Amino acid sequence: MALEPSTLNGLTINNQYISWVNRHVQERLYDIDPNSTELIPRLAEGQPTIIDDLTVEVKIRSGIRFHNGDELTAEDVAATINAGNQQGRVWIFHLRPLANVEAVDATTVRFTLQNPWGLLPLKLALIPIIHRDFLDRDDEMMGTGPYRLDSHQPGVQIRLAANAEYRDGAPAISEIIFRIVPEPGARMVNLTQGSSSIYPAVSTVDASRIASDSNLVLAEAAAPVLITMRPNCAHPVLRDERVRQALAFAINRGRMRDVVFGGRAEIGQGPVGPGHEGWEYTTRIYEEDPDLDRARSLLAEAGYADEEISFTWVAQDDTVLRDVGAVLAADWAAIGLNAELQFLQQGDWLSSTTKGGPWGFKIAYEMAGTGQGRSIDGSVGSLMADSASNSTSFIDEESTAIAKRAEVAADATERVRLYAQWSDMLATKAAYIPPVYPLFLIGHRREVTGLDPAAYRLNAFDLSTATIAA
Repeated sequence: MALEPSTLNGLTINNQYISWVNRHVQERLYDIDPNSTELIPRLAEGQPTIIDDLTVEVKIRSGIRFHNGDELTAEDVAATINAGNQQGRVWIFHLRPLANVEAVDATTVRFTLQNPWGLLPLKLALIPIIHRDFLDRDDEMMGTGPYRLDSHQPGVQIRLAANAEYRDGAPAISEIIFRIVPEPGARMVNLTQGSSSIYPAVSTVDASRIASDSNLVLAEAAAPVLITMRPNCAHPVLRDERVRQALAFAINRGRMRDVVFGGRAEIGQGPVGPGHEGWEYTTRIYEEDPDLDRARSLLAEAGYADEEISFTWVAQDDTVLRDVGAVLAADWAAIGLNAELQFLQQGDWLSSTTKGGPWGFKIAYEMAGTGQGRSIDGSVGSLMADSASNSTSFIDEESTAIAKRAEVAADATERVRLYAQWSDMLATKAAYIPPVYPLFLIGHRREVTGLDPAAYRLNAFDLSTATIAA
């Protein structure tokens, strides 16, 4: 792994690094079917039961045990969800409409909502269920999964051991070691030499090397990977929709795909990409090649025909984003736009892109699937007119109304259609313009077999069904 999780507590963070580890240790109530909007019961006995518009109940499977021998009960589930919905826990942003969670009996959990909310079942497929006595532990993972936490050497590795008592039988691979290797060149050397077996989230440069090595396998999938590029709509220049649209039409998306990502990306449109639910319903607004004539016409309409426009482009400090920035700067310079690039560490990036700041664009590289599945709902709040988390000052009542309809939709198909419509509106208004959608890439030694490629669609992998040939 490139980074070590800042904590082993999956209620505090939900990025890919913690998820790659804890999905082997701590199970969810449901698994997401990566090929549909359906949920597959895991710790739950069946699908959620809708009691009324504000009440949902879930039955827990009997006989499931934690790694310390205690039986999983509804109390553990209720305690986990309630703990995740507290200040300082990452899931509070996902559980806003939840009023209360309680154990009705040993196997029944009741969820009470503040208002109708069709997304609750999806959220239950994302939150790891933890033993109620371990909810505040940052150094432990107590779960029910096919692996248990064996040891953790901070900055070095996380070691998992097979759960010999797992209800579906012990996995074939007896031990998993997650090594912390920040340098991508070192990750590639480890994979090539065989000291590592799997290299997830492969860099573009290394992808070609893996694909050409007969001892290695390169797998790729359309997953919720996003280059999130959002303009500051309070900026004196970028608050004009025509200027934002000019920027969007000036991007050479084909060159971005081919030069930065080696062809392993899709042309960007709006928030909903090919790895998300609803991609099939979206409209293609931007083409591979830039439309410079249209961009210049839009700038002229906005009163900037003969005036150079300058703004600051603030990005998370990432090798990929530095390459993305170089291409974007060249594209925008072609129509007289001067973008000053600033690269900041995560904490500085967050503090520098708060609402009302002087920045022009903010950009990040996100693997959202591990934290929100294939739904785009996790990005919706930051772009709703009445949301406290809206740092871009994009105020559009029509798109906000569509997003709110999607949030309460009980029918999954209707929900994804609404999110697709919302995505089209943001793309058209150039309020969220990812230049491309990169593929999720994972490399592994050829002797590793049995990996489920469906998991790749969630930026994840599952070693519980894998084997390693002699």
